[in-house]
Amino acid sequence: MIFIPLVSRLESESVPQKQLKETATMEMQKLMALVQRTTDLYHELHALDRFEQDYRCQLKGSGSSNKIEKGDNIQVVKLELKTQRSYVKNLKKRSLWSKTLEQVVEKLVDIVQYLHVEINVSYGTYDGGELSSAVNCQRLGPAGLALHYANTIIQIYGIVSRSGYVPANSRDALYQGLPPRVRLALPNKLRTSSMPREVIQLTIDQIRVMMERTLKWLVPMAINTTCARGFLRFSEWAKSGTERVGRGPGRPDVIETLYHADKARTEAYILELVVWLHHLVSLSNRTANVKKAQSM
Repeated sequence: MIFIPLVSRLESESVPQKQLKETATMEMQKLMALVQRTTDLYHELHALDRFEQDYRCQLKGSGSSNKIEKGDNIQVVKLELKTQRSYVKNLKKRSLWSKTLEQVVEKLVDIVQYLHVEINVSYGTYDGGELSSAVNCQRLGPAGLALHYANTIIQIYGIVSRSGYVPANSRDALYQGLPPRVRLALPNKLRTSSMPREVIQLTIDQIRVMMERTLKWLVPMAINTTCARGFLRFSEWAKSGTERVGRGPGRPDVIETLYHADKARTEAYILELVVWLHHLVSLSNRTANVKKAQSM
């Protein structure tokens, strides 16, 4: 019954995304603080166990010849034991130890509700059909395009990361590897957005910053896609996600890849990045030509 609040919350009226994020962030911080104190608690419980063993050993040995010295040692250990017990008691009150399952789930509900909205925004809603259906397939994984798009994104990142000079063969390889719809839309996009005034005023570093706003979250997903199971049997690995209880260390989960990414939305990001890349290369070439002319 503890999951009824979660289901009802997900099915209830939508809450503004900003409010959801603020609530989820606050609850996550509270939970992480509880988790940290719970971790500390278990370390201190081990320490308490050692103090108690030491105290029992001291009591057993209290009948030896030097009773005064033994008595002093017992009092010291007894004081340490009392202090440790008090510290452990305090940690229990301030950690997950003192929380009920319902209290923890209530906090998780707020976080899961926010994640549910974010996943829908990023990947769209699940319509209940087969993800692998060939009809109206708009996901990269089922369409067999996840690795292709991942490699394109990594290529763009590689060019952006260079100092400024981009070999012609790299540009040609990128262009030839672009998704067909991106390649088709690119000429018109470049004509309609050919170096607007705000772009002309940007420096090379500023254009890179603009691109990295997207690349900083898109590139890790692309890398995870290429590393998930290499280039073989990627779709089979992704489909087995519901059957896997766990995953190997360092192995990404399916949701951390481009497998479920919306095809049209991913193409829009790639198109935007390629347009920015065009401006970056153009500006880099003009800067290089100016420097060359000045040196002559």
